[in-house]
Amino acid sequence: MSTNYYFKKGKTKCEGCNSTITKEYHIGKKSSGWEFNFQGHIELNIHSFSDYNLFFTENNIEIYNEYKESVLWKDLKSIILQYKLLNNKNQTIEVRKNYSNSISKEYFLDELDYSFTYSDFC
Repeated sequence: MSTNYYFKKGKTKCEGCNSTITKEYHIGKKSSGWEFNFQGHIELNIHSFSDYNLFFTENNIEIYNEYKESVLWKDLKSIILQYKLLNNKNQTIEVRKNYSNSISKEYFLDELDYSFTYSDFC
């Protein structure tokens, strides 16, 4: 079982229908037996766990899961840290083993060994 986490930021006008759109961003996914897998966002300058921590600490932005349940950053952070501390390093090992020499940097580890990608996934 896994759970995806998201937030919405910014409003833009749809030129086609003239309605207001709020962009949804994927934070990442927690899968059973695996560490949290993050999605980075270049346009928001989010490339690491530390960037996410700063972003959500300084901004009052609602986080929610794929079931549309509201989640506080402190609670999501606890989930993320809990699995990191339990040595569920599956995701880190996978990225290090298969992508550490990759030129594309599609998957990478941040300074705390959290796995990241800029690609969409769910």
